[in-house]
Formats: sequence, structure tokens, C-alpha cells
Amino acid sequence: MSFLIIFLLVIAILIVLALAFVVLKFVFALIPLALLVALVIWLIYYFNKPNNKNKHTKNKRGKPKNVSVKDMDE
Repeated sequence: MSFLIIFLLVIAILIVLALAFVVLKFVFALIPLALLVALVIWLIYYFNKPNNKNKHTKNKRGKPKNVSVKDMDE
């Protein structure tokens, strides 16, 4: 290999590494923001929990009514 080919390969590798560093620096800068968002979501979930542990929060219907079935005469 000539000196020019080695020089061009080194320059290309440096450019690729510089671009990778810029992208990774951007990703690493977003990690604290992601942790902050996760903390806020957890706090919202924590404070919206019901205080009574016996209640089922998914069952939003009221108590069943006393209903009787009547036969219809034809």
C-alpha cells in the first residue's frame, strides 16, 4: 500500500469516529432527560394509587341491582 492510501484510510476512520462521537454524545445527553421523565411517570402512578388496598380500581361498575327475570307470554 502506498502512503496516500494509508493516509486516506486514516482520514476516513477519523471522520467516522468523529461522527460516531457526535451521535453518541447526543444519546448520552438524553439519558438524564429519560431518567427524569421516568421519575415523573412513576410519581404520577405512585400518587394516583388508591389508599384502600381492598378496592379493585379496574372495576368501575356500581353494585349489582336486584333484577328478576320475567317470562313473557305469547
